[in-house]
Amino acid sequence: MTYLLAICRWFTGFVLCAFGFMRGIDAMGFSYKIAEYFKVFHIDEFELLSLPAALIFCAACTSCGVGLLLRVKLRTAALGALLLSGMASAMAYYAWHYGVVHACVCFGDIFETGSALGNLYARILVMFVSLLLSGYYTSRNKYEFNSDRNSTAMFLSGLACTAVGMYGTLNLPLIDFRPYKTGVNILQSMSIPEDAPQFEYATVLYYRNNQTGLVKEFTEDNYPWRDTVNWTYQHMKNKMVKQGYQPPITDFMVKTEDENDITLDILSDTSYNFLLVAADVSHSNLKMQPQINRLYEFCKTNGYHFRCLTASTPKQIARFKIISGAEYEFCIADATVLKTMITSNPGLLLLKNGVIVNKWHYNNLPPPEKLITKYGFVQRKES
Repeated sequence: MTYLLAICRWFTGFVLCAFGFMRGIDAMGFSYKIAEYFKVFHIDEFELLSLPAALIFCAACTSCGVGLLLRVKLRTAALGALLLSGMASAMAYYAWHYGVVHACVCFGDIFETGSALGNLYARILVMFVSLLLSGYYTSRNKYEFNSDRNSTAMFLSGLACTAVGMYGTLNLPLIDFRPYKTGVNILQSMSIPEDAPQFEYATVLYYRNNQTGLVKEFTEDNYPWRDTVNWTYQHMKNKMVKQGYQPPITDFMVKTEDENDITLDILSDTSYNFLLVAADVSHSNLKMQPQINRLYEFCKTNGYHFRCLTASTPKQIARFKIISGAEYEFCIADATVLKTMITSNPGLLLLKNGVIVNKWHYNNLPPPEKLITKYGFVQRKES
């Protein structure tokens, strides 16, 4: 019993610490997922609370996990783990049952199982173990071990998780596991190797039994197409039976405002070119807009492409141009893709030959002098 209890405690503690820390690294990305749930539940007015909710959730997970690992405040930590895993299980069930909020653009999805049902099973497992721990420790007061040093460790772990999340929000995440991280060749990440496993599908046919009224699945090998007395055809669908190779990047596409596809033009540009990412220009931070405009003028003068990628409407773009004084080209891309590329709004990507050379938060935009000294940008001399 002692060994089983220790295994459950270590398992839950490790999962909570890993989940809280990994989500906390990219708290802004995690907040996108929470905001999606707010939209699904038609409570968009709470969307502004998505980032604080993400930070609090990550800090609570980390603190409870540390408590379980250090055997301190075990009753509190176990009950907290039960509450947190219960919330995660409820959201996973909703995502699976109603087919919403499957994909997340946040770093924490490194732990995703690949399907909504798999995510649900994983969270239910953690919730079940947390239920056993909370029931055991609640009935035994002696496990409420009060050590000022260890209690401080719980508090500091939550504080550290919050600090890491705030750093990633005000700058960029300390670790970037996104498909669009620095050094990635976007074009290569979109391609499928010749020897890669292929997706395999099977045709499933549905027939209704005329006596019982039950609908049964059949394959192409055993469907009762001749037995029209007992069976009536209903419908058919293709079901995936084998997962194939999924490239890291699948939906990167950029179009001009005139609907011209310029994706290959951007990815095949042998010179440096900038992509200013602003998924929603109406919520874009205008504080650094003068510096962005100066950077655009530098690029325009010296022959470097500078484009803004957005999912905003033409009306929103036109209004933004008036407010910000932006004169650079605006291009259209998918909102989820843009949030996956960088969480900063706006954020800046530097590309060359389709490779992401660097990324910047709007709080850390590079001055032209740095581009010249560090990346070898050529500044044309005025004649």
